[in-house]
Amino acid sequence: MNPPAHDQTSSMDHSKGKGLLTLPFIALLTTEILSNLGQTCLVFALPLHLLNISGSASLYGMVSALAVLPSILLTPWAEPWPTGYTSSPPWRCWTFCQH
Repeated sequence: MNPPAHDQTSSMDHSKGKGLLTLPFIALLTTEILSNLGQTCLVFALPLHLLNISGSASLYGMVSALAVLPSILLTPWAEPWPTGYTSSPPWRCWTFCQH
């Protein structure tokens, strides 16, 4: 009797059979999580500190909006890169809403 065929698409070929959770990968993942947490805290806390110092609500709103503006503007371009779509336009999310 022949052994069952090995499915090439479901198994990931990791070097030396160590798997994905190696020490360098866990260290990278941990530092990335901590970096994102620190960035989120700064985006929240610095405009509040500015509001406390200046007392200007309009300045607080402007700084808060400018803090998230790059992520809002760059999202349409960042989406196709990980999925490998090179022929689709970055405006795909807006062209979908027009249909």
